[in-house]
Amino acid sequence: MTVFTQSLSHDLQRLPGASHAFVRQVYSPEGAAVRDIIERAVAEAPPWLAERAADQLRSLDNRRFFQGFAELAAAATLRAGGWRLDGLRSPGGLFAARRPDGRAVNVLPLAFLHSSRQPSDPDAVRRLQAALCRVSTKLSYIVIVRKWLPPNFSPEPVRHVVEMWLKEVESGGWDGRFAAYEDAEVMLEFGLTGEKVRPGRPPVRLTLGPFLGAHTIAVVERRLIQELDRARLGPYGDEPLLMMPIADQPFNVGRGYMRELLYGKPRWIRTSGDPGEIPWQAGLSGAAEPSLFKDPLYRNVVGVAFLERPPGALTSFTGRACSNPFSAAPLAPDELPLRTVAQHRIEEDCVVIRWFETKTRLTTLAGS
Repeated sequence: MTVFTQSLSHDLQRLPGASHAFVRQVYSPEGAAVRDIIERAVAEAPPWLAERAADQLRSLDNRRFFQGFAELAAAATLRAGGWRLDGLRSPGGLFAARRPDGRAVNVLPLAFLHSSRQPSDPDAVRRLQAALCRVSTKLSYIVIVRKWLPPNFSPEPVRHVVEMWLKEVESGGWDGRFAAYEDAEVMLEFGLTGEKVRPGRPPVRLTLGPFLGAHTIAVVERRLIQELDRARLGPYGDEPLLMMPIADQPFNVGRGYMRELLYGKPRWIRTSGDPGEIPWQAGLSGAAEPSLFKDPLYRNVVGVAFLERPPGALTSFTGRACSNPFSAAPLAPDELPLRTVAQHRIEEDCVVIRWFETKTRLTTLAGS
């Protein structure tokens, strides 16, 4: 099956504008290599997926185009892990698949396109830096700016809040090493470095971004829940399900954000830098709390596998997978060619999760 035909090329050339459309960019002279890889990926896909993807990849709607692109990436990733794709279960893109051990599971690839945003105003960043350097404290701390700073941004309210926070820390009235500040203009996170301020050095280290973190996690959460509820009310709502969010750029979401969305707040976290020790573990209680994996309505979700295109990559993806330890058939650490967080053991009344490494860290759109 040929996706990018000569007749479609002529039709696109006659259209005024539309330079923003992915399909138009793929047809440009610079897009020849990408066209070839997409054609090969479609040729390697099962006939039912090839027909579906080809239809989407001819669309001028970037969301529809990238959904087809994402479904091919999901298929390549699953095949690389030894999965089998059996067919399309619904027009919404629900795939019937077989895990490496032969168990049936449905797979739902979900495409995410990042919007383009302008960076923070440089003068506003400098004003914030200067204001935070005036804070009187003996404690060294870091500030992460999680939202774009507009040109009219005033840093004085932030400086006042930081001073109050550090006084609470120094007096022993603050439990923990982190704090946050948010208003209509700015979103900041503060963290103590554990060091004292060195003579002649400012107390603060300022880090910008990743700016899309809070917005992205809200979008991902809303989309996951929306699609899960749609699937739950459908004819296959009780069957095992693997969710696959796939982004055209890195998600740029901190692990803490994603971990709380899926697992809730861990009861404890242990880290170790010693050779031979597990570098990171977390204990999850069985107590009910707002999180996807702990919600009884979504216990059929075996896991969530995130794929994203690295900066500069056109047809390859990296990713990570999160197994649902509360599912009856959780995703195993070796089932996908992705770094996976999964159950390690049971400790007292906690499910202990950890990261499991994999040899494969990059999936190409055409897997062979």
